[in-house]
Amino acid sequence: MDWIYNGQPLTTAPENAFGFVYLITNIQTGQRYIGKKQFWSHHSKKVVGKRNRKHTTKESDWKNYWSSSDEVKAAVAVYSNDSFVREILTICYSKRDLTYGEIEEQFRRDVLRATLPNGQREYLNKNIMNRFFISPDVPYVRTKETLAKLSSSQQARCNTEDGKAQLAAALTKSHSQEANIKRSCSMQSFLKSEDGKVAHKRAIEAAHKPDASIQAAATHRKVSPEGAIAIKERKLAGESTSVIAKDFGVSVVTVRNILNNKYGYCSSC
Repeated sequence: MDWIYNGQPLTTAPENAFGFVYLITNIQTGQRYIGKKQFWSHHSKKVVGKRNRKHTTKESDWKNYWSSSDEVKAAVAVYSNDSFVREILTICYSKRDLTYGEIEEQFRRDVLRATLPNGQREYLNKNIMNRFFISPDVPYVRTKETLAKLSSSQQARCNTEDGKAQLAAALTKSHSQEANIKRSCSMQSFLKSEDGKVAHKRAIEAAHKPDASIQAAATHRKVSPEGAIAIKERKLAGESTSVIAKDFGVSVVTVRNILNNKYGYCSSC
């Protein structure tokens, strides 16, 4: 089955065209899908002995392409190819225009909320840009191809009161809460292991270890205002900073900061 563009089959890629925005329609159910496809595929290959990679361009599989959507693929597996119409809505000549054209078409057709008269979703798109998703206000009706995937035991369980209750609870549970439960169970298992016990012990020791800035402040407080005066006097007498620091039991940086009166030990010296 060929792609249809402006009412005519399209069998060759237009000159300088980058890709196209398409519409696939299931004439049996009325459901549709909006997507995009490139006419050309680009590959790079490492060449032995050369720094730059070899770049090649060849025609993509656009002629036999049936979308990357799992829902569309499942429908194609259930129905024959003659049950679908593949239309090219727009031909684009750059990657930017292709991406924008797809998003524009999806928003214009309201693919995440549009419904058919029977209540089913009109479009099989699940999201736009992977940022906007199906509205929870639109009921999801299982299609023929979806039900065909379910085993008889699954179908039977879904029809029981217990199965319906579990399904409702799963749908209303927040993903963050479920993730937190999994994370908590995983952390508990890790803490019970030998590596987990060691890591936990190190974390406790690190939490009770004084911060570097606190240790530095404690070092500074070891020098009294009188000591600061003595340090300045010895420096004025020509003694080296390292000797003074050693005598007073502080670092060279501390002595220099005292000489610059950074800590405000003495305002008159």
